[in-house]
Amino acid sequence: MNGLLKKKDVTEAVGAPKTTIHDWMQEFSAFIPKIKNGQTVYYKPQAIDVLLEIKRMREEGLDKTQIAMELPNMGFAMDADETVNKVQKVRLQAEQSGNRDALMTVMQTMAVTMERMTELEKAVQESKEKQLEQERRNEELEKKIEKQNRYIEEKLEERDRKLMEVVRQSQKETTSQIAAAQEAQEIERKNKGWLNRWFGK
Repeated sequence: MNGLLKKKDVTEAVGAPKTTIHDWMQEFSAFIPKIKNGQTVYYKPQAIDVLLEIKRMREEGLDKTQIAMELPNMGFAMDADETVNKVQKVRLQAEQSGNRDALMTVMQTMAVTMERMTELEKAVQESKEKQLEQERRNEELEKKIEKQNRYIEEKLEERDRKLMEVVRQSQKETTSQIAAAQEAQEIERKNKGWLNRWFGK
């Protein structure tokens, strides 16, 4: 099948132990794009991208739930329908063959799958709620900062107004003092002139 990869090709491209990649393929099956042809499973090239990201996140210390939450954010779609349909198909085959043990195994597998899906959905929902809560806190913080900035601006404007009023008042008083001094000098000059004329000097 042109463009599709075998498990060996995927393992070599990812560069991790076979058992590790096998575990990842099982744990994150819904995120691994693949096609089944008879009994053989072929993987789409995007499977390598998914596994490389899983490898990176595991190396960074993220657990399975965290990785499952991050993969959709990276653009890797989770094909839940494919997983559920596959389990239902096997269950139907087991029912038709009358194999009770196989049916019980399928039912258990389906229960585990549904439980994982529920856990993932819950984890994603909790993550969204935390994100919304953080956004709400950020908005409140921005409002507080904006209020503080307005308060500071108002106080600065009030200070400037008071300062200008003091300056104007000081200038007015200085002008009055200069005018009074000039008037006193003029009176003194006139008085001296009058005395000089009086005493004949």
